[in-house]
Amino acid sequence: MKKLFMLFAIATLVCVGCSDEYDDSALRNDLSDLENRVSKLEELCKQMNTNISSLQTIVTALQNNDYVTGVTPVMQSGKEVGYTITFSKSNPITIFHGKDGANGSGHTPVIGVKKDTDGIYYWTLDGEFIVVDGQKIKAQGTDGSNGADGNDGQDGKDGITPKLEIREGYWWISYDNGKNWTQLGKATGEDGKDGDSIKITQDENNVYFELADGTIITIARSNKTEEGDTQIIQFKDAKVKAICVQNWDTNDDGELSYGEAAKVTSIRKFFRGTTIQSFDELQYFTGIDEIGTDAFRQCKNLTNITIPQNVIWIEEYAFSGCNSLNYIIIPKDVTWIGNSAFSQCNNLTNIIIPNGVTTIGANAFLNCNRLENITIPNSVTTLGNSVFQGCTNLTTAIISNNITIIESTTFSGCTSLTTIEIPASVETIKNTAFNGCTSLTSIEIPASVETIEEDAFLGCSSLKTVTFEKGSKLKMIQYNTFRDCTSLTTIEIPASVETVEANAFNGCTSLKTVTFEKGSQLLMVDGYYMDNGAFVGCRALTTVDMSACTQVTEIGDYAFSGTSKLQLFKIGTRTPPSCEYNVFMGINSYSVLKVPAGCVDAYKNATGWKEFTTISELDE
Repeated sequence: MKKLFMLFAIATLVCVGCSDEYDDSALRNDLSDLENRVSKLEELCKQMNTNISSLQTIVTALQNNDYVTGVTPVMQSGKEVGYTITFSKSNPITIFHGKDGANGSGHTPVIGVKKDTDGIYYWTLDGEFIVVDGQKIKAQGTDGSNGADGNDGQDGKDGITPKLEIREGYWWISYDNGKNWTQLGKATGEDGKDGDSIKITQDENNVYFELADGTIITIARSNKTEEGDTQIIQFKDAKVKAICVQNWDTNDDGELSYGEAAKVTSIRKFFRGTTIQSFDELQYFTGIDEIGTDAFRQCKNLTNITIPQNVIWIEEYAFSGCNSLNYIIIPKDVTWIGNSAFSQCNNLTNIIIPNGVTTIGANAFLNCNRLENITIPNSVTTLGNSVFQGCTNLTTAIISNNITIIESTTFSGCTSLTTIEIPASVETIKNTAFNGCTSLTSIEIPASVETIEEDAFLGCSSLKTVTFEKGSKLKMIQYNTFRDCTSLTTIEIPASVETVEANAFNGCTSLKTVTFEKGSQLLMVDGYYMDNGAFVGCRALTTVDMSACTQVTEIGDYAFSGTSKLQLFKIGTRTPPSCEYNVFMGINSYSVLKVPAGCVDAYKNATGWKEFTTISELDE
């Protein structure tokens, strides 16, 4: 929408810009006002969706006989701007005060919940029940009817949380998690109402949530419970309960209450190396903000665990060696995943890294050999070395577009990896980054990459295509970079490359054509000893086109040794580069060398180059 306004402004300015006397200050002020309104609308939409989600939590807490453990003001610049509400069972919520809206003719929808005559809470729009396909939309699940022999029926389906968006100045709402959207009306802003969008009051017994339509939802405080509510956490795993009671049972009743769990600020290493199996009750430990170092290390029987939503750090080795853990949800506010946090989790098949994580430490997912795909969100700026090394079932990986370095051995040994997209933010690919990725078939190197270190793609035996983006900044193809890429058939080396080091393409047995890009800055193709030339052992090589290389000073020992099928070699350097006799050792008798006009005799008399029986001038 901002772009639309800007285009309109530019078009208008072009139309009137021919007049020196034209005063465009009014137009600029209007544009600035429009942009400010758009920003306010976007912020309002975010705030409304936050409050809608909070409503869902409140209703869920009511249904689950949950209770409030704390009401804490949210302060900004010394001013109260909202409240953070903590529950004994449900996730904490933050509710912000409402603000005055901008003047305008639009309408700000009021989303709320209201209890109907059946005792169930349903979603409302401007005080009226939302009806889709003749049915009201539930904001809470319902208990099943009593079954035979007095057994309770199954719980009903969870309620649905609507989503709001602002598009091109209109409100839109979705009742199915974003699959379908319905337009509500203009969002150009009416006068807002001062105060809370959800008004919160409290007394010593209850907390009251008053909605915009007057509906009041009452949730008991922790010091007041309903009859029969013991406030005791029912642990599935007796071993987990024993550890929790031993360390945090403050009233010595042999149980752990939701309130006692909420007061815990650190779980330290009490569970390390134990035989616990299930710990979903960890979600009630709402006072912790990190899963500390070694917290669950070597819990080899642990199959499931629920991390509290308020956790922001997962420290090093937190879940390392949890061999039975196959799925875990990382809370949305986590920013740090430490070194080896999930290393050796051999049964981990799926993990979602939330957009908010900035750092993933070294070896974080080392040898998670059942992990099949991974998306590194754009919030990640630091990716440690060996993060996914040995993830042998990993097939696809999407890398954050804010990563500048792919560290050493990041994907080394990922033998099932077929697809990887290197973002344009990457400047360095460290040594052995993709070493042994034997299923990788193609790779595109963005122009931003300045350095590819040794062994980076060593042994990528299925790699058929390597493409360098135009405008590449790469200066060197280092030692062993593409060694033993036995499926590689052609390569065009960017103009920016000055050196191709020894062994760079050694053992690329299918490589037929090597071309150096127009404008090449190449100075040297290196090699030493019999088995270490840059292109040694490329026995399928038929054509080397270095006609664009006008500055080459040296071809190292054995650089092209063993290229027995070589038919044509072109070079654009007028003075024959330094070259020992063994550079072209083993080439066939019909190989043709083409050199710049007037330079044939010089090459015929130069060591190494005179191994070619036919030397002629380059074609015009």
